[in-house]
Amino acid sequence: MEADFEYFHTNVTNTYQPISYIVMNLETPNQNHMESVLAILSQGEAMLDQMTDDQYRKPAFQQFGGTMGGHYRHVLDHFQLLLNSCDRPEVNYDQRKRGTLVEMDRQAALAATKALRGNFLALKARNWDQPMRAISQTNPYSTIPQEAQSTLGREVMYATAHATHHYAIIRLMTLSMDIKLPGDFGMAPSTIHHQRQESTVPCK
Repeated sequence: MEADFEYFHTNVTNTYQPISYIVMNLETPNQNHMESVLAILSQGEAMLDQMTDDQYRKPAFQQFGGTMGGHYRHVLDHFQLLLNSCDRPEVNYDQRKRGTLVEMDRQAALAATKALRGNFLALKARNWDQPMRAISQTNPYSTIPQEAQSTLGREVMYATAHATHHYAIIRLMTLSMDIKLPGDFGMAPSTIHHQRQESTVPCK
């Protein structure tokens, strides 16, 4: 049975707040999970601000056919499905809806991102060790989806890593357009931290 899948509407202000401000006001048992979600969604907001509506929905490569809107909708879908499953025993990542307004309309994508950020912030008292089953098609030659035991926190880690990889693809797509993104957009957090360490090591 297909789950209800609509982006939440909240009373959270649409005014962008720096991540450092948001994080300092969190009261979560495990703040790192929340920080990662807020950081990746805020990167998405910044990306949307750097492109036009036409660029968002235009295929970047003729032979590829994908759009930045399609990739970004795919990213938000995973966060929304996870959010929808917080009080359920499982999260099924195959219940995505393709071709939605979020995929075609940059303003709709921006509104959905802000709503997701607000609703994840509302999970302040959530138990990140809450068990759940993760369901997803991983075998292209089988119609039976794969299942694995997981936790809410582990799935947050998956959703943020998954987003980073799609951000990297989006970054490649922007090379054919006049879009300037931050240097660390689409870069793995471990790589960012490694480069920061390397830059602070004194030369011998």
